[in-house]
Amino acid sequence: ERRSKVLTEILLEPVAFPSTCKSPEYLSKNPQARADDINAAFADTSIKAIITTTGGNDCIRILPYLDATIIKSNPKIFLGYSDVTNIHLYLWKLGLVSYYGGSV
Repeated sequence: ERRSKVLTEILLEPVAFPSTCKSPEYLSKNPQARADDINAAFADTSIKAIITTTGGNDCIRILPYLDATIIKSNPKIFLGYSDVTNIHLYLWKLGLVSYYGGSV
């Protein structure tokens, strides 16, 4: 809640996608749901940056479901939280620049 307030104070409107508040168990069992949210965020032209709220060592399971065409057609800022290193590397291979700032 506090982080959301900080974002709105600098005139950014956070958008929560369906998997944002799901349990770790759900996320572990549904890598495609997480990828669907990332794909949707890249596809949405009103979204200027993506800030991940979870990562985890199983992020590699998301990669097969990411849509390279959508992502390359709509490049935007991608900020990582937790361990989304695999996604950062995927984006880098597509020619996008992302940022991993460690834990928040």
